[in-house]
Amino acid sequence: MNPQQWIDSGIAVIPCYYRSKRPVFAWKQYQGVLPSSQNVDKWFRSRFVNMAVITGHRGLTIVDFDDWDIWQMWKNWITAKYPDILKKTYLVKTRRGMHVYFFINDAPERTMKMGKIDIKAGGGYCLCPTSIHPTGHKYKAINTELKIATIDHLSDIFPSMFLEQTRQDIVIPKCNVTQHHTTSHTNTGEIDIWNISPQSGNGVDKIQWIKQNVQIIDFFPNARQTGREYYMTRCPIHDDHEASASINIESNRIKCFRGCFGDRGTDVLDFYCLLKKISRNEGIKQLYKR
Repeated sequence: MNPQQWIDSGIAVIPCYYRSKRPVFAWKQYQGVLPSSQNVDKWFRSRFVNMAVITGHRGLTIVDFDDWDIWQMWKNWITAKYPDILKKTYLVKTRRGMHVYFFINDAPERTMKMGKIDIKAGGGYCLCPTSIHPTGHKYKAINTELKIATIDHLSDIFPSMFLEQTRQDIVIPKCNVTQHHTTSHTNTGEIDIWNISPQSGNGVDKIQWIKQNVQIIDFFPNARQTGREYYMTRCPIHDDHEASASINIESNRIKCFRGCFGDRGTDVLDFYCLLKKISRNEGIKQLYKR
């Protein structure tokens, strides 16, 4: 794919030094504005220059799998959910994994890193074919045509457990990726996020089941209703004598005005884990289909 083809598709590209990921110049101005054809022609006149795609504009998001086994596990998971999706979007083979391109209507505002998976979104950029990695590996497009699938949310292409756990909590086990898993736990007892059934039809994963079926208000039988969807109760986290915790039964969230659950409050799973002083994995085990 030559630079002008990217521009014609409404995607900004910038030059990086040859065999490097470092941009040649300050590039932030092109996060929302396409460079001119004249500039593009000047930047890429030499073949000894790398090219990077700027992410974020129009919801362009690149999922960067930095481990081949993890890519294969995600590939198995996503094709079980959307059998043809990888045939309808742009794929780039990298030195250790794969780049998968999406337009996301409700795209992340900034780049995220989750273990060995980078979500390159607002404020980011990513080397693209036919750039040369610092190690000498050449980025190679799997598809000859520049077509990029559009989805609504990042949650459409990842288990919600992946998105909701912190980076430290995520367990991505090494396994024989050519075989289907028969258990949703690793041999250490941790939950294997890639073995949670993808949402399709009426299926839901464990975290979503918990949020839909376990209500915070049920933990507070003496809570006092103060509005159509609001209740007040004593916060169980601190020594509360003034009923400073507010429960919204519509959103199924709790907020303490002393800040016990953060500025925005928290959902039923995090509330339960904080209340019981247990890990998220243990909380999921206890709450799922309780």
